[in-house]
This record gives sequence, structure tokens and C-alpha cells, in this order.
Amino acid sequence: MTTMAEHDRTERLEAGNGNYWRDPDGVWRYAWGGEPVPGAVDRLEGGEAVGLDAPELERDQLVDSRTVARERGWRLPTLRIMVHRGRHCPPAVRFAGGHQPALYSRAAIAKFDAWRAAQLAAAGVDPSGGRLRASRDPHGRFAAEDDDQGH
Repeated sequence: MTTMAEHDRTERLEAGNGNYWRDPDGVWRYAWGGEPVPGAVDRLEGGEAVGLDAPELERDQLVDSRTVARERGWRLPTLRIMVHRGRHCPPAVRFAGGHQPALYSRAAIAKFDAWRAAQLAAAGVDPSGGRLRASRDPHGRFAAEDDDQGH
């Protein structure tokens, strides 16, 4: 008997190491937040969708893992750990054998960063590392404030 989770996994087409997924209507979406991927179209083999092609996956829109790590102020092993822990999006392209650096989509990084910042803020955590405290403004809406220790 197939469980619902197994059924969903078999029906959902993913690409780019999990950065993108294709919804039942054939729209390619980012894995975080579900926004449509601009310009994405099905990559077809024998008339069947097997992946996506998108402007952000063109070679001039991709950046290697060493550059991503350097731009983040990290070492390469730190980037790998952050990807493994779900704190950074995975590379969109990996090469067989691992002899070339993995490639990241700058657009996917930006989408992931925005999604992660929103998730952290919703949890009351400052994305820069400090914790936020939720309080209400005069109209009864929640507003985030730094805690008393300046975090």
C-alpha cells in the first residue's frame, strides 16, 4: 500500500537539487514560498517533462560554490554545512564525479534568503543573529523589537 507521502513524492517533479518543483498545473515554482520561477518551461524528453529550463539557469546567471562562500564570508566547508542544515539553498547544478564546483542560481539564493528571513522573523529571530521580541503597537498589531540586551 502506498502512503500519501510516498504518493506525493512520486507525483511531484523536482529539479535543481530540490530548488524547484512543478505543480499539478505545470507551473515551475521555488521550493521556498512557492512563487513561480520567471520564464521557466518544461525540459522535455520524449514529450514528457523531466526538468526545467529557465533564464536563471543559464551559465551567465550561475555562480560557483567558492564564490557563494566567499560572498557570504564563509569557507567552502561552512557553505556545505549550511546547505546540509537547510540554512542555505542547495546548488542548482552538480557535476558528476564532483570534479567541478557546484553551481548556484543567484535568483534562487535571493528567493531562499527572502523566505528564510521571513521564517526567522515570524519565529521572532533576527536574521542577523539576534533575537526579536514581539510586542503590540498602539493599534494592537504585533511589532518586533530588539530585546533588552540589544539582540
